[in-house]
Order: sequence, then structure tokens, then C-alpha cells
Amino acid sequence: MRVLSRLSAGVLALSLMAAPVSAQVNFQFTTSGCFFTGVGGCVASATSVWQGLTFTGASVNATSSAGVLNLNNLGTFSMASSQSTTNYTGVNFLLYVTFTAPSATSPNPGTFDAVLSGTINGGNNSGEVLVNFDNTADNYSYSAGTFTFAVNDVSGLKRQGGNSSDVLTGKITVTQGQNPPTQVPEPASLALVAAGLVGLGASARARRQRTSV
Repeated sequence: MRVLSRLSAGVLALSLMAAPVSAQVNFQFTTSGCFFTGVGGCVASATSVWQGLTFTGASVNATSSAGVLNLNNLGTFSMASSQSTTNYTGVNFLLYVTFTAPSATSPNPGTFDAVLSGTINGGNNSGEVLVNFDNTADNYSYSAGTFTFAVNDVSGLKRQGGNSSDVLTGKITVTQGQNPPTQVPEPASLALVAAGLVGLGASARARRQRTSV
């Protein structure tokens, strides 16, 4: 029984050392953006305005859990109450995500394209504006692995005579590098394993001796 107890303890120590543990990856970045029409692009800023429609960037410092990080605030789109009649269809928007962590993130900054559609109708200022992003998750690498980053559409910009705003959201999924480096066994764990193996060998020799008598 003592041999079995030692062996069981050794096996348990080995299993604990081998068990994967999901790493918590810390992400730190800022977002900025800009509106434009036609082709080419634009220069992003922390606050960007296009005919009464404003994007305000955000700073994010959050840590993934089990390899997933749901992003509840990547910035805010808002519409001024003074806006009367504007057709936003065909206006483009670029979101820039500039990382400071994890280290060596690439590409940096990340960029996400969106096309606006919708009209604010005159009179009662009704209507709806949709900010339609390409929702395909983009791939990134960093010093210890890889992750994907996806951005959701914004469809809550519907105003009835007052200010309207909606928060931009998204999701990060760590695809490689979730587990920390292989753990180095502690001396106590190695001693348990050794004791179990030695005990198993002694038990086998005793059985052989009894059989030969």
C-alpha cells in the first residue's frame, strides 16, 4: 500500500506538471479613425468628424480569459442633435488600432475598413446610419504567439430629435501562445516521482524472489 501511495503521488505530480494552463494575455492599445470619400484614405485622429457624425477613439487595457477577450468599447460613434438632412451613403471610415502590448505585435497599427450607409431625414431627424465593417477576423502575431481581431458593425445610430450614439465592439481570440512555457518540475515533485518508481522496482524484485523460492 505504501508503494502504491508513493507511486500514485508521483503520477499525480507528473499529471499536474503536464496539465496545460491557459495564459492570460494582456492587450493594450488605442483606437483612432477618420472618414473619407472616394479612394485613397485619410489620416486618423483620436476624434474625427464628418458632417455631424463623430467618432471618438478609446484606450483599452484588458486581459484575455481562456484565450478570448470580448471588447466592449473600441470607441464611440455619435450624431449631433443639430444634424438635419445628410446622406451618409458611400462615406468610408477607417479604424486604426495601435498596440503597445503584447510586445512585437504585427501588423501595428491594425486597420479595419468600413462603409457607411443611411440617411438622416429632415423634419423629425429620423432615419438610421449603419457603419458596416468587414467582419472577417484579421490575423496578428506577437512575441509569444498569434491572435485574431474582429470588429462588429454599428447599427444603433438612429435618432429621433436628440443625440444618438453607439459603442463600437469587437473580439480578440488568442490562436497560439495560450499556454505558458513548459513548467520546470520542482525538486519536491521529482522526489515524489523517484520514490514511486523506486518503490515499484522494489516490489517487483520481492515478487520475483518469492516466486523463485
